[in-house]
Amino acid sequence: MSHVLNEREQIILNEMYGVNKERTYLKTVAELLNLSPERVRQLRNRAEYKMIRRLLVRIKDESSFTEREGQSRS
Repeated sequence: MSHVLNEREQIILNEMYGVNKERTYLKTVAELLNLSPERVRQLRNRAEYKMIRRLLVRIKDESSFTEREGQSRS
């Protein structure tokens, strides 16, 4: 995850989704990072988008690899 997200995005997702601990509310994360709750929400959305995009790229890469492997066996 560290090569996809910056440090602040990692903190936000870890806190809000309770990675290795209980979940933290948006307002509390905002106070922790000295940001507005709206800004934390925006950064969370951007981080989620980055993670989804990265996952889709990996799925696409793996499926194209599987297709190439299947063709070479024919």
